[in-house]
Amino acid sequence: LTFPLAIDDGEKVAETAGLVAYPTTAVLSRGSILAGSFLLHDFDFQKVILDEVQGLYQKKEGKLSEREVAKRRRDEGYDEARREEEAGNLERALDLYTELEKDEPEPFPVFLARGEILLRLGNAGAAAEVFEKARASHPGAARVLRGLGLARARDGKDREAEPLLLESVQIDPDPGAAHRELSRIYQAAGDLDKALFHAKKAVAAAERRRP
Repeated sequence: LTFPLAIDDGEKVAETAGLVAYPTTAVLSRGSILAGSFLLHDFDFQKVILDEVQGLYQKKEGKLSEREVAKRRRDEGYDEARREEEAGNLERALDLYTELEKDEPEPFPVFLARGEILLRLGNAGAAAEVFEKARASHPGAARVLRGLGLARARDGKDREAEPLLLESVQIDPDPGAAHRELSRIYQAAGDLDKALFHAKKAVAAAERRRP
Protein backbone atom coordinates (compact mmCIF):
# COMPACT_ATOMS: atom_id res chain seq x y z
CA LEU A 1 0.00 0.00 0.00
CA THR A 2 1.09 3.58 -0.59
CA PHE A 3 0.59 5.95 2.31
CA PRO A 4 0.59 9.76 2.28
CA LEU A 5 3.20 10.85 4.81
CA ALA A 6 3.90 13.92 6.90
CA ILE A 7 7.69 13.83 7.02
CA ASP A 8 9.96 15.67 9.47
CA ASP A 9 11.82 18.81 8.43
CA GLY A 10 14.75 16.66 7.28
CA GLU A 11 12.53 15.45 4.42
CA LYS A 12 13.67 11.85 4.88
CA VAL A 13 11.82 9.17 2.98
CA ALA A 14 10.43 6.34 5.12
CA GLU A 15 8.58 3.17 4.48
CA THR A 16 5.95 1.97 6.90
CA ALA A 17 4.75 -1.56 7.30
CA GLY A 18 2.13 -3.32 9.32
CA LEU A 19 -0.61 -0.73 8.82
CA VAL A 20 -3.78 -2.30 7.52
CA ALA A 21 -6.14 0.71 7.59
CA TYR A 22 -6.42 2.50 4.29
CA PRO A 23 -6.35 5.38 3.47
CA THR A 24 -3.91 6.18 6.24
CA THR A 25 -1.91 9.27 7.02
CA ALA A 26 1.27 8.42 8.90
CA VAL A 27 2.83 11.15 11.02
CA LEU A 28 6.58 10.77 11.45
CA SER A 29 8.66 12.22 14.24
CA ARG A 30 11.89 14.18 13.84
CA GLY A 31 13.91 10.98 13.72
CA SER A 32 11.58 9.47 11.13
CA ILE A 33 10.12 7.17 13.76
CA LEU A 34 6.45 6.42 13.25
CA ALA A 35 4.67 8.42 15.90
CA GLY A 36 1.08 7.62 15.01
CA SER A 37 -1.33 6.89 12.24
CA PHE A 38 -4.86 8.08 11.58
CA LEU A 39 -7.67 6.61 9.56
CA LEU A 40 -8.78 9.74 7.73
CA HIS A 41 -11.24 10.00 4.88
CA ASP A 42 -11.81 13.75 4.69
CA PHE A 43 -9.07 15.96 3.24
CA ASP A 44 -9.93 18.96 5.41
CA PHE A 45 -9.83 16.84 8.52
CA GLN A 46 -6.47 15.44 7.48
CA LYS A 47 -5.16 18.95 7.08
CA VAL A 48 -6.39 19.99 10.52
CA ILE A 49 -4.69 16.99 12.15
CA LEU A 50 -1.45 17.49 10.25
CA ASP A 51 -1.35 21.22 10.99
CA GLU A 52 -1.85 20.49 14.67
CA VAL A 53 0.89 17.85 14.81
CA GLN A 54 3.32 19.96 12.82
CA GLY A 55 2.54 22.89 15.10
CA LEU A 56 3.36 20.80 18.17
CA TYR A 57 6.69 19.78 16.63
CA GLN A 58 7.50 23.39 15.80
CA LYS A 59 6.71 24.44 19.34
CA LYS A 60 8.87 21.64 20.74
CA GLU A 61 11.76 22.76 18.54
CA GLY A 62 11.37 26.36 19.67
CA LYS A 63 9.98 27.60 16.36
CA LEU A 64 6.63 28.73 17.78
CA SER A 65 6.01 30.90 20.81
CA GLU A 66 3.15 30.31 23.24
CA ARG A 67 1.38 33.29 21.66
CA GLU A 68 1.70 31.78 18.18
CA VAL A 69 0.39 28.44 19.41
CA ALA A 70 -2.57 30.19 21.05
CA LYS A 71 -3.27 32.06 17.80
CA ARG A 72 -3.26 28.79 15.86
CA ARG A 73 -5.82 27.34 18.25
CA ARG A 74 -8.01 30.45 17.94
CA ASP A 75 -7.82 30.25 14.14
CA GLU A 76 -8.94 26.62 14.31
CA GLY A 77 -11.78 27.68 16.60
CA TYR A 78 -12.88 30.35 14.11
CA ASP A 79 -12.80 27.83 11.27
CA GLU A 80 -14.96 25.37 13.22
CA ALA A 81 -17.45 28.09 14.20
CA ARG A 82 -17.74 29.29 10.60
CA ARG A 83 -18.31 25.74 9.34
CA GLU A 84 -21.12 25.26 11.86
CA GLU A 85 -22.62 28.62 10.88
CA GLU A 86 -22.49 27.81 7.17
CA ALA A 87 -24.12 24.45 7.87
CA GLY A 88 -26.99 26.22 9.61
CA ASN A 89 -26.07 25.03 13.11
CA LEU A 90 -26.48 28.50 14.58
CA GLU A 91 -26.76 27.55 18.25
CA ARG A 92 -23.57 25.48 18.05
CA ALA A 93 -21.77 28.26 16.17
CA LEU A 94 -22.90 30.77 18.79
CA ASP A 95 -21.48 28.59 21.58
CA LEU A 96 -18.16 28.31 19.75
CA TYR A 97 -17.91 32.07 19.19
CA THR A 98 -18.76 32.68 22.85
CA GLU A 99 -15.91 30.37 23.89
CA LEU A 100 -13.53 32.18 21.53
CA GLU A 101 -14.40 35.53 23.10
CA LYS A 102 -12.97 34.42 26.46
CA ASP A 103 -9.39 34.15 25.17
CA GLU A 104 -9.52 36.57 22.22
CA PRO A 105 -7.34 39.67 22.83
CA GLU A 106 -9.13 41.52 20.00
CA PRO A 107 -12.74 40.24 20.19
CA PHE A 108 -14.26 42.60 17.59
CA PRO A 109 -14.72 39.86 14.92
CA VAL A 110 -16.32 37.63 17.56
CA PHE A 111 -18.76 40.40 18.52
CA LEU A 112 -19.79 40.81 14.88
CA ALA A 113 -20.30 37.09 14.37
CA ARG A 114 -22.25 36.66 17.61
CA GLY A 115 -24.42 39.71 16.98
CA GLU A 116 -25.36 38.62 13.47
CA ILE A 117 -26.19 35.08 14.60
CA LEU A 118 -28.34 36.42 17.43
CA LEU A 119 -30.23 38.53 14.89
CA ARG A 120 -30.83 35.45 12.76
CA LEU A 121 -32.08 33.61 15.84
CA GLY A 122 -34.52 36.43 16.56
CA ASN A 123 -32.87 37.55 19.81
CA ALA A 124 -32.73 41.29 19.08
CA GLY A 125 -32.07 42.38 22.67
CA ALA A 126 -29.01 40.18 23.09
CA ALA A 127 -27.80 41.14 19.60
CA ALA A 128 -27.99 44.84 20.51
CA GLU A 129 -25.85 44.24 23.61
CA VAL A 130 -23.17 42.50 21.57
CA PHE A 131 -23.15 45.16 18.85
CA GLU A 132 -22.79 47.85 21.55
CA LYS A 133 -19.61 46.08 22.69
CA ALA A 134 -18.35 46.09 19.10
CA ARG A 135 -19.25 49.76 18.74
CA ALA A 136 -17.06 50.68 21.72
CA SER A 137 -13.92 49.79 19.76
CA HIS A 138 -15.15 50.44 16.18
CA PRO A 139 -17.83 53.15 16.37
CA GLY A 140 -17.80 53.91 12.64
CA ALA A 141 -17.91 50.37 11.24
CA ALA A 142 -20.81 49.92 8.82
CA ARG A 143 -21.53 46.35 9.97
CA VAL A 144 -21.72 47.47 13.59
CA LEU A 145 -24.06 50.37 12.83
CA ARG A 146 -26.20 48.20 10.57
CA GLY A 147 -26.37 45.35 13.07
CA LEU A 148 -27.23 47.65 15.94
CA GLY A 149 -29.82 49.46 13.82
CA LEU A 150 -31.47 46.19 12.78
CA ALA A 151 -31.50 44.99 16.38
CA ARG A 152 -33.12 48.23 17.59
CA ALA A 153 -35.71 48.11 14.80
CA ARG A 154 -36.62 44.49 15.49
CA ASP A 155 -36.97 45.36 19.15
CA GLY A 156 -39.58 47.98 18.21
CA LYS A 157 -37.25 50.97 18.66
CA ASP A 158 -37.56 52.59 15.23
CA ARG A 159 -36.50 56.06 16.41
CA GLU A 160 -33.18 54.69 17.65
CA ALA A 161 -32.78 52.44 14.61
CA GLU A 162 -33.31 55.06 11.89
CA PRO A 163 -30.15 57.19 12.40
CA LEU A 164 -28.00 54.08 12.85
CA LEU A 165 -29.25 52.53 9.61
CA LEU A 166 -28.93 55.81 7.71
CA GLU A 167 -25.34 56.20 8.86
CA SER A 168 -24.57 52.61 7.90
CA VAL A 169 -25.81 53.02 4.31
CA GLN A 170 -23.83 56.25 3.94
CA ILE A 171 -20.68 54.23 4.68
CA ASP A 172 -21.73 51.09 2.80
CA PRO A 173 -24.64 51.89 0.46
CA ASP A 174 -25.22 48.36 -0.83
CA PRO A 175 -26.68 46.22 2.03
CA GLY A 176 -30.28 45.37 1.25
CA ALA A 177 -31.17 44.52 4.84
CA ALA A 178 -30.61 48.10 6.03
CA HIS A 179 -32.61 49.55 3.12
CA ARG A 180 -35.46 47.09 3.69
CA GLU A 181 -35.67 48.08 7.34
CA LEU A 182 -35.55 51.77 6.50
CA SER A 183 -38.30 51.29 3.95
CA ARG A 184 -40.47 49.62 6.59
CA ILE A 185 -39.71 52.39 9.14
CA TYR A 186 -40.68 55.16 6.70
CA GLN A 187 -43.76 53.31 5.52
CA ALA A 188 -44.93 52.95 9.13
CA ALA A 189 -44.29 56.67 9.66
CA GLY A 190 -46.31 57.56 6.55
CA ASP A 191 -43.34 58.94 4.58
CA LEU A 192 -43.98 57.02 1.37
CA ASP A 193 -41.40 58.87 -0.73
CA LYS A 194 -38.56 57.76 1.55
CA ALA A 195 -40.10 54.30 1.90
CA LEU A 196 -40.12 53.89 -1.88
CA PHE A 197 -36.57 55.22 -2.22
CA HIS A 198 -35.16 52.63 0.20
CA ALA A 199 -37.35 49.85 -1.20
CA LYS A 200 -35.79 50.45 -4.63
CA LYS A 201 -32.32 50.39 -3.06
CA ALA A 202 -33.12 47.08 -1.38
CA VAL A 203 -34.33 45.54 -4.65
CA ALA A 204 -31.24 46.77 -6.51
CA ALA A 205 -28.97 45.27 -3.84
CA ALA A 206 -30.78 41.94 -4.15
CA GLU A 207 -30.42 42.00 -7.94
CA ARG A 208 -26.67 42.56 -7.68
CA ARG A 209 -26.35 39.52 -5.49
CA ARG A 210 -28.16 37.17 -7.82
CA PRO A 211 -25.94 34.33 -9.10
